[in-house]
Amino acid sequence: MSVSLRHAENAPITRHSVVFRDISYRGLLYGGMFFGFIALYALMPKGSGLNWHTALVPGVLALVLSALGVWRCFSCRKSGWLMIADAEGIYINMSYSEGYAVKHDRISLLFVPREEIAALHRVREALRLPHRFGATRYHFGYLDITLSNPVPETILTERAAMNDRYAASGKSGPFPIRFVTPRLLRLCWNAIQPGEKEAVRLLSPPHTMESTRTVSYPEWDRLDVAQRDAFLRELWLMGMRTEAAFLGRLYFGVSLRKTMETLRDKFGCE
Repeated sequence: MSVSLRHAENAPITRHSVVFRDISYRGLLYGGMFFGFIALYALMPKGSGLNWHTALVPGVLALVLSALGVWRCFSCRKSGWLMIADAEGIYINMSYSEGYAVKHDRISLLFVPREEIAALHRVREALRLPHRFGATRYHFGYLDITLSNPVPETILTERAAMNDRYAASGKSGPFPIRFVTPRLLRLCWNAIQPGEKEAVRLLSPPHTMESTRTVSYPEWDRLDVAQRDAFLRELWLMGMRTEAAFLGRLYFGVSLRKTMETLRDKFGCE
């Protein structure tokens, strides 16, 4: 068998498979709990009685964040997963980057048989980028899956189109799923559970599991012209398009809109 696209009904969500789900909704729930504790503390009886005005703002934030967290939890129960692993191979939710509005029956799956997995790598990226209010440091974790054979051009084209829609929706950050090369599939392990260790445990035997790769990007101010072009290209292709546009605006000295057009013309979708 080879790498292929399949329909949602082929997803093997059974007791013999492991589903790697999105748990980003927990951040909203934790935020709601945090502001809820602040509101409760403000309502504690003090010498002057209950302070309703102090508790109003954190109370409203607690309700809003909790409601969003509960909504996201229920809305992504069927479509909010990145990968399923079973005895045959792995099923990757190609529609994962489309958001929670994608219905289960519209999900597009990428099936990778176990015999097509040549090697696995855990990757850590660290970069420090100039921003409006100073420098911002980013840390990303990935699972790199090296394939035995290149995937068909149709799969590469569809994945690139999905990533372009992801960027066009206003989202920024590493693409959840990206083909770095036709034989290298990169999954962004952000807010996914079980964690990478469980994925490695399930997929490594009999596949080669290499040591963790650490990538540290150089400082922007220390790069020459050619290096800055390469740096912007990498940011653009990995999905950091808002950050690439900000740096490009400084680099090209033109408006933000013109910068986006220039970057799109130079680097395309993916």
